[in-house]
Amino acid sequence: SSRFYNLEYRQMNDDKGKFTGSFLRIRDNTEEQLEIQREIHDATHDKLTGLYIKEYLYEQIGKTLRSEPGVRYYVIFVDVNNFKIVNDVFGTQFPVW
Repeated sequence: SSRFYNLEYRQMNDDKGKFTGSFLRIRDNTEEQLEIQREIHDATHDKLTGLYIKEYLYEQIGKTLRSEPGVRYYVIFVDVNNFKIVNDVFGTQFPVW
C-alpha cells in the first residue's frame, strides 16, 4: 500500500543571519491523505452505484473539450429513471455497465 509523507526543509541562521545549519522534518501523513481521497470519492461518486455523479461527469467532459479544441468527441449519457427498482430486484451488487 502507498504511504504519504510531508517533507519540510529549513535552514537555520544565527542572530546575525549567518547560516548555522539545516534540518529536514519528515512526517507521515498517510491517514490524512487517505481521508482526503475518500472525501473526494464520496463527493464525486454516487453512493449506491459507485458511478460518477452527473455534475462531476459534466465538469470533466467540459474540461476535456476545452483542453483539446478541434478534437471531435461523442458522448452518450443515459439517465435511468426509477433505477431504485433495479436495485430492489437485483440488489446493489447488480453490475452496471
